[in-house]
Amino acid sequence: MNFAVQKKWRDRCMTYPNIMFGQALRKARARAKKRSIPFEITKDYILGIFDSQGGKCYYSGLDMNIVKKDANDLMDPMKMTIDLKDHRLGYVPGNVVWCAYCINSMKQRMTSKQMISICNSVVSNSSNIL
Repeated sequence: MNFAVQKKWRDRCMTYPNIMFGQALRKARARAKKRSIPFEITKDYILGIFDSQGGKCYYSGLDMNIVKKDANDLMDPMKMTIDLKDHRLGYVPGNVVWCAYCINSMKQRMTSKQMISICNSVVSNSSNIL
């Protein structure tokens, strides 16, 4: 996608952020179908979760971006993504949260407990690397 098209898309998404929620839902539905896991959530449901989280990452509490901060960047670490607390249960109410891309890509299919343990280890070791 060329820069002008990306900018136009980004501007449209900033004007109508619901586009991004619909896109996130479609991608989640495709992942569920590919993995043969349940998909029982709606756009209203994920909008409600985003509102209840105050636009913050479920795991870190950091503010998320609805669209990439810079359209020229390949990815935005704080871009909102849908995560499953338990990947075996699928996209069902109570199992879906919004989190930052950087957290979601680190977590992958780990449990929250496993991810937190790793994060705690990184913090404990930070004096050795900073």
